[in-house]
Amino acid sequence: MKKLLLTTMSSLTILFAQAQCEAEFSYMQNGPTTIFTDLSTVSPSFSTNYSVTWAWDFGDGNTSTQQNPVHTYSTNGTFVPELTVTYFDSTIIDWCMHNSVDTVIIGNAPPTPCSADFYSWNNGNNNDVALYAADSTQIGTYTWEMGDGTVMTTTTGEAFYTYGSSGLYFACLTFDDGMGCTDTYCDSVYVGNTTPLTCNSDFYWWQDYDSTSNTFSNVVYLVNMASGGVAPFTYAWDFGDGNTSSQQYQVHTYSQVGNYAICLSITDANGCTDTYCDQISVVLKASGFTLNVISESQAASVGIEDEEVISLTSLYPNPVNESATLEFNATQNTNLNFTVIDISGKQVNNFLMNVNSGNNKIAIETSDLANGYYMLNLSSTDGNFTKTIRFTK
Repeated sequence: MKKLLLTTMSSLTILFAQAQCEAEFSYMQNGPTTIFTDLSTVSPSFSTNYSVTWAWDFGDGNTSTQQNPVHTYSTNGTFVPELTVTYFDSTIIDWCMHNSVDTVIIGNAPPTPCSADFYSWNNGNNNDVALYAADSTQIGTYTWEMGDGTVMTTTTGEAFYTYGSSGLYFACLTFDDGMGCTDTYCDSVYVGNTTPLTCNSDFYWWQDYDSTSNTFSNVVYLVNMASGGVAPFTYAWDFGDGNTSSQQYQVHTYSQVGNYAICLSITDANGCTDTYCDQISVVLKASGFTLNVISESQAASVGIEDEEVISLTSLYPNPVNESATLEFNATQNTNLNFTVIDISGKQVNNFLMNVNSGNNKIAIETSDLANGYYMLNLSSTDGNFTKTIRFTK
């Protein structure tokens, strides 16, 4: 998930004398206001007695000679800011110049590069099903997993299949554009004369985080969101480590950290059965952690995912590429602490920012991250709330 909330730019070099300096900068966004920070460096072998000048071109006709300027764009759009830094030593008459550029997006977020969303159609009288990608204009490979063991590959956003029997199937589509963008989406497919389920298995989870010490604890909260159907219910948990449970709410302890696929199956009094699965990724430096399965009302009292101050948090694209955009809504002006943590529990970076009430959009440069799982943690400086976003690269 590197420099949090900082974007390190790609460089275009214009060099005089020796290649001993490098222009580099980062930026943060709060609406149309962009805060630029100079990160340029010069080699000690160049000189120890030099002066520095900065020449900023914000890409909208405005410029600055400050080292760390703040600029507000007047219109939405895509802009290419440029920094030219010059180091000059008057004693030896030597100088070094270097340029750095990047892209700043003001206004609406760019669309997701690729999508595997799909919908299905069945007339209810036979087992023939048609599946259509929501965006069939994408060029690439469509891999359809039909939920009965059959896998089909097409180069168009549609697939036609005949199931062996009627019923409910869980189908998945993975789209790959061949240029590094992949996406997977799964959904239920009703085949034949099948009545949609009246019960629904669902849950969400997060890892407990101490905003004071900026560390994750060994506790994971999982909220049982099962709904619908007719009581009484039976519950069947598969914790992904060989252990199971039939309790609605319970505590389970894992002996090792890592990734675990957890599934919850529910059955109501009328025989309605539904299953939901998700993978949890635990960030810890030590072995072992505890999973607490709780109710929605208990989740509110825990206070980890407080939606009153920060809401509508999203990070896109996810998985990230060279950069990503963090967007969230704040109900009040507040100071937020942003922390990026890798899968080993190591804090990659930390940044403190004052955000304004309303929609906030922050650019995050991710080109220096290794491929893997990360967590971006947003927390108030007083420790009253924490919001965690998981992303991969």
